[in-house]
Amino acid sequence: KGDKLEVLWFDKEKRPIILPPAPKNPYIDVYVEDIDRGSKIENEKRRQAYYEAEVKVYQALEKLTEDIVVLHSFNYTHHQYWICDTTHDRNTCEHCRKIVASKELQGGCKFVVIGGTYFIIMEVKYVPHEKNEEISEKKTTHFDGALRKSREQGKEVKSLIESITEHVRTECGSLIRNFYAFPNTSNALRPNIDMENENQIIWAEDLLDFSSWWNINITEHLSVLSNVMYIDIVQHEKIKEILLAIWCTDKNT
Repeated sequence: KGDKLEVLWFDKEKRPIILPPAPKNPYIDVYVEDIDRGSKIENEKRRQAYYEAEVKVYQALEKLTEDIVVLHSFNYTHHQYWICDTTHDRNTCEHCRKIVASKELQGGCKFVVIGGTYFIIMEVKYVPHEKNEEISEKKTTHFDGALRKSREQGKEVKSLIESITEHVRTECGSLIRNFYAFPNTSNALRPNIDMENENQIIWAEDLLDFSSWWNINITEHLSVLSNVMYIDIVQHEKIKEILLAIWCTDKNT
């Protein structure tokens, strides 16, 4: 249960709380230069680069002094989703009628940040681009694709949290925001990207002083919203406990 996890693992004196306490590296990190570089090695190098991008965001979150809980690698199954979604029709759902399919992962994101009155959904993508690097059409296409995928993933996780909100029968709103981090992408690429909601993008430069970025885009912005929305703290805690329970039942955590 999420509440039991909170009692057992959380250090009341330490903030922020990040689970797991250190990111686990599932990929190789040493490459012998004189071996035959086949497609498998190149694929592993790419996966390693993706992981290192996640670590940059992990470390930036770790340096914050906010009273938050951070869940790294948050995933959920179809079974977990329909339990939370009171409108889900199991009789007409193909996944629900197949036991194996219902246990497969349905969605997830790199980080879910749980604050006292809000939830932050954060996806991380690896698109390398230096500040003075030439901007090519291939690079902008790569970025557009990564951003589009991030938005799709974030939308699904937001839907899960909204379903949990309805599941606990709270009539108050929850502050839920999506952000898309590109730790290896300079904001020099920004003028060449046709995008909406640009303030949802976290560039490489933002991570250099992440506390300032957080204060402007999270603390100040959400404080304004919280003044016009009623947040039920008790219900918010229940939602947090459910998210913790989902996170800790993932076999990879």
